[in-house]
Amino acid sequence: MKPVAFQDQETLARTIWGEARGEQHMGKIAVAHVILNRWRSDRWYGGAKIEEVCRKPKQFSCWNENDPNLSKMQSVDLNDGPLRLCVVVALEAIAGTTSDPTKGATHYHA
Repeated sequence: MKPVAFQDQETLARTIWGEARGEQHMGKIAVAHVILNRWRSDRWYGGAKIEEVCRKPKQFSCWNENDPNLSKMQSVDLNDGPLRLCVVVALEAIAGTTSDPTKGATHYHA
């Protein structure tokens, strides 16, 4: 397993929040696994950190400079219940304690 830095964990959680905070729990898990599937795939991002996968331009809209939720996502803190849930989802996905509902997918759409 590749090492995962704190910054990667935090960025994964914020990306889940930015992309799926309004989704049911399984939707959040799916977003986490799509990101991790990209990270683990040498075809897509060989050697990259999770943070680089999440912040790659035009991949996850929540990180786009013109996204109206970008500043909210960057400033939200752990007093926010949905972010706390996204942190748990991120850590569980990294640890491999949730199964991948996407069956290895590297992309998704609503």
